[in-house]
Amino acid sequence: MDHASFSCVVRADKPDAAIYLDALTALESAPRASLFVGDGSSDELAGAERLGMKAILIRAEDDDGTFPGRIAPSDWHGAAVSQLADVCQFIEAGSSRSQGC
Repeated sequence: MDHASFSCVVRADKPDAAIYLDALTALESAPRASLFVGDGSSDELAGAERLGMKAILIRAEDDDGTFPGRIAPSDWHGAAVSQLADVCQFIEAGSSRSQGC
């Protein structure tokens, strides 16, 4: 992991654009060139998309989505994976970030 953005440091919580922009700035990446992967809590996926990022729901097959504040899988119409390794299919071949896949 190249950078971690903590809400207590940034003084913003997801889905506030500031938390995403903190990470993007540190990574020297533009929103349209970035993927956000999350479990759908706190409207984080829609927040990432509003900023122009590609958002991917990650939900383990045994997770029924009943955790409070988490989006129901049936309410998410974007990309979804059940394990982190599956995110690799969304990373462009030749990208400098694709080397770990």
